[in-house]
Amino acid sequence: MIGDIVKDSEKREKSVFKDKKIKAKKNRLKQSDIKKYSMSELDHVISKIKANEVKYTIISVLFMLIVLFIIAYMIFSSVLERVNYNVLQHRDLLIQFSENENGLGDIIDLVNVNTYSSSNQVLDVYEVSITNSSDVAKKYKVFIEDDLDMIEIDKCQDIFLDRSFLRYSINGGDIRALRDNDSIIFGTLKAKETVTYKIKVWVSDIYSDTPHYHGKFVVKQVD
Repeated sequence: MIGDIVKDSEKREKSVFKDKKIKAKKNRLKQSDIKKYSMSELDHVISKIKANEVKYTIISVLFMLIVLFIIAYMIFSSVLERVNYNVLQHRDLLIQFSENENGLGDIIDLVNVNTYSSSNQVLDVYEVSITNSSDVAKKYKVFIEDDLDMIEIDKCQDIFLDRSFLRYSINGGDIRALRDNDSIIFGTLKAKETVTYKIKVWVSDIYSDTPHYHGKFVVKQVD
């Protein structure tokens, strides 16, 4: 009887072992299955990367377009646009220079001329009219800037006159020394209002050599 029990136990163990072996065999992946699974996962990862790549590319392009738009607006806002021959526009300001021997009237050429001791001896008078074309008040500034294009054409960097020797007066007023980057006029125009300035520019008599200066008047609307 004990022998029968032992035999039954052995049969059950063999049966259990056989069942486990069959299950293990069924669950065992073939090499082809592993390759197929790996490629499927890889394709899924690649698809996700491509999807994100398209998304980030679109975001990057939009960002660059916004930056370029802002830069273009800043450049446009700082450049004088020609309306016709003798009228320029900066944002809401219309700027008109009276013509002189140099052309439009915004060009200053102090080349091979004598120095002066007062504005009464200056013959050249520059006239500029500024009109506010908008329906609200606008502020403006008038500058005298070095004419970099003319300096390059004339190749006069070595003999170019320092701005500290320049003098100017506005509408026959006080004589003033030109300072770097400072505006010579600052004002506010009401809606549709126009103002006209007559400006003289010359070289101080403290400069003993032959002067050589190229400049231009620039009018800008300011916020």
